[in-house]
Amino acid sequence: MAKYGLREATANIRQTIKFTTDGKFEKFNLFQRLSLSFINKFVTKQIKTDYSFYRGLKLRKTEKIEAQFSDHYPILSTFEI
Repeated sequence: MAKYGLREATANIRQTIKFTTDGKFEKFNLFQRLSLSFINKFVTKQIKTDYSFYRGLKLRKTEKIEAQFSDHYPILSTFEI
């Protein structure tokens, strides 16, 4: 990332995947439901798997959108050219 001068727009976001103790999300397949129990028990609930990178812009803000249609939170970044 440093070689190409890329910066992370999502540095202020620590969690991009939704996890609940009951694991009830429509979009979860069997593997995801089984993995969820393991992750909730042995790993922190702060899991970040989605990133945005930028170069040559000024970052104004990045926010996580609370949405129910996915197991990932949508991320919205605003830049100034």
